[in-house]
Amino acid sequence: MRAAKRLFDIIVSGIVLVILSPFLLVIAMAIELESNGPVFYVDERAGKHGKPYGMLKFRTMVVGATNMDQG
Repeated sequence: MRAAKRLFDIIVSGIVLVILSPFLLVIAMAIELESNGPVFYVDERAGKHGKPYGMLKFRTMVVGATNMDQG
């Protein structure tokens, strides 16, 4: 049963990724054209049982925003 669910998850996520890829490309191009810096924001987060994993997302803030003073 777990193998069937895993296979289903992989197939559906692959199909969705193919369908959304043109939109993701447009978003990446817009970020690249509108601001200096990388298109993606890379960070490490805590996952299951505290195990760290790498997270990748489109950058929506200015470069270095996580290091800026809050006050």
